[in-house]
Amino acid sequence: MKKFAEVGFLSDELAGWTVQTRKNFKAAFDIAERINELAMRMLFDLPAEEITDAHLFANLCFGRALQSFQGVLLLAERGALVDARALLRSCTESVIAISALRADPSMPQLLREEHDLHRLKLANALLNGDQALSAKAANEQRLIIEEIKTQYGERGPRRINWEAKAKDGGTASLYTIAYRQASTDGVHLTLSSLGHYFADAVGEALPTLRFYPDSSNLDSTLFDACSAMLHALGVVTDWFGLPEHHEELRACIGDWKRI
Repeated sequence: MKKFAEVGFLSDELAGWTVQTRKNFKAAFDIAERINELAMRMLFDLPAEEITDAHLFANLCFGRALQSFQGVLLLAERGALVDARALLRSCTESVIAISALRADPSMPQLLREEHDLHRLKLANALLNGDQALSAKAANEQRLIIEEIKTQYGERGPRRINWEAKAKDGGTASLYTIAYRQASTDGVHLTLSSLGHYFADAVGEALPTLRFYPDSSNLDSTLFDACSAMLHALGVVTDWFGLPEHHEELRACIGDWKRI
């Protein structure tokens, strides 16, 4: 078995850390696992036939949110909290999208436009970059640009304003608490995210690098992840008509409030 000093977070040595972490934060992990089990049951109850574009995109977003939620738990129990919070942002973004899809009829088209906007930017970057493209590859990128410009004209495809969509869908608090905060201390390279690797050594002239499992904000990370997933469950249950899950959802919300 390779030690943490040799392979870091890939080490089997973290098995003991994981067991102890789950003991220390038992209530939070228990409710997170209960939410996950309910979400898995609901995942396979989502309608798959005769559905609108909004329902289809919501189904896909629910799957992405759930996978990100599970990733938060896997990384949090191993003490990799910076990356757990990156997945918290991913989960929250998907939940914001689900709520916006229910509230805003234009959301399916906006998702398509943002996809085309990314395609357009990548095509331009490839054509104008320093890397050499074959004639075939360069022509493919020009065709993408021509296709998108023909479709959207001078206006071009639009970018989604996630803060505005959060307000539209009633998830403004999730946007502020989970999405925005996780962007600062998990997704982007900021002083906040870098601070997780900083150890202020007492009596030392210089600070030292900290690279080991961390549980300093594990409780808030799990709480925010549960908040996002519970919101998704509530929207999907009501929107898709899944009353058989109402009682279990209410019980999960009650447990979540107690932590």
